[in-house]
Amino acid sequence: CTGAVMGSKKLKAVAVRGTIAVPVADKGALSETAKWVSSTLDTSHRAFHEYGTGAAMQGKNLEGGTPSRNFKLGQFDAVPMIDAVAVAENYRIQMDACYACSVRCKKVVQIEESAANEGVTRKGVPIRSDPQGRYSVDPRYGGPEYESLASLGGNLNVDDLVAICKANEMCNYLGMDSISAGATIAWAMEAYEKGLITIEDTEGQHLRFSHGDDVIAWLSKIAFREGYGDVLAEGSQRVAERIGMGAEEFLTTCKGVEMGMHDPRHMENMRHTYLLSPTGGDHCSPTSDRAGVRNAVGLCNFLQYDGAQTVDIINAVTGWGLDDNDLVTMAHRGQTLARLFNVRHGFTRADDVLPRRFEEDLPKHKGLSPDFQDRLVSEYYAEQGWDPDGNPTADGLRELGITSAFVSLVS
Repeated sequence: CTGAVMGSKKLKAVAVRGTIAVPVADKGALSETAKWVSSTLDTSHRAFHEYGTGAAMQGKNLEGGTPSRNFKLGQFDAVPMIDAVAVAENYRIQMDACYACSVRCKKVVQIEESAANEGVTRKGVPIRSDPQGRYSVDPRYGGPEYESLASLGGNLNVDDLVAICKANEMCNYLGMDSISAGATIAWAMEAYEKGLITIEDTEGQHLRFSHGDDVIAWLSKIAFREGYGDVLAEGSQRVAERIGMGAEEFLTTCKGVEMGMHDPRHMENMRHTYLLSPTGGDHCSPTSDRAGVRNAVGLCNFLQYDGAQTVDIINAVTGWGLDDNDLVTMAHRGQTLARLFNVRHGFTRADDVLPRRFEEDLPKHKGLSPDFQDRLVSEYYAEQGWDPDGNPTADGLRELGITSAFVSLVS
């Protein structure tokens, strides 16, 4: 909602700089956690430090869980050409970090359009060019992590690493989500193959799997709402509803939002995440207790804190004296508040469902039947203390400390 309002006013961002130090209840305890992160860099966080979130792409591919051709296939032979190792060996110039983090898991990529502009960084890292002389990639916009490598690469069957890096840069500087952009294009490419979108619709611009240049062209058209890009800018679900003729059958959206690049047929923990996420196809949605706590307090999803360390970190910063049970309550309270908000806006149990594409089998994984999905939803409702229709109960709200006055505000 906020993004839509900002977009309508052509406001891209609001920058805020604070001047007061963040108060910390126990600096010594917090410092010990920071030292632990640094001391376990080799044993727990080395892969993130070396490659970022794309480190597991080849393993995922071997297991048959790589999004490919709009989630129709589970493997893509060209993964070694586009994964995080390939980025590191060809176009990465450094790793960057969130503030004060010693893991430094964020790729920075630089590519020159012409070989004449190749060179080295201040630290002697080679700066290479696009072998085809098409694109340059600005390091100010970082580099592709797993979601972008998968959504703009594997799921589109694109093995052109330069085009993927350029597409990621475009999404970042244009303020577009690389997951929704890539997934919408993947859906449109399948629709184009099936003849539901025609060359006349696209005014001569192809929508072909395996063509990185097509992806670059469509990202620009979508961002600036040019031609059929004005249609695709609405997202895959709205376009499918507009087209009809079975176009909804191969959507990859939950509650209207394109899903992250983690196939629930392959990854069991993603089944609850996508089914029950209050924000649709969000792979980071706080549907588990762990994710709910980290989402509530702003902890990194990737650092390998255990439950006790999470409690220690929160108490060191706040001085609240919480325990494990308090954190579980915090997670459940967050999910229930989100559920109340969604119920107010008309969401029901019928919305807690995966797209039909995921009922189909992959070569190495079975599809997820409606009955199976329904059982997972029922179990989750019971765990959260909601009724069989997914509505939070009065007793459950009292246990979570959610007052009737607050409920009246969102009901």
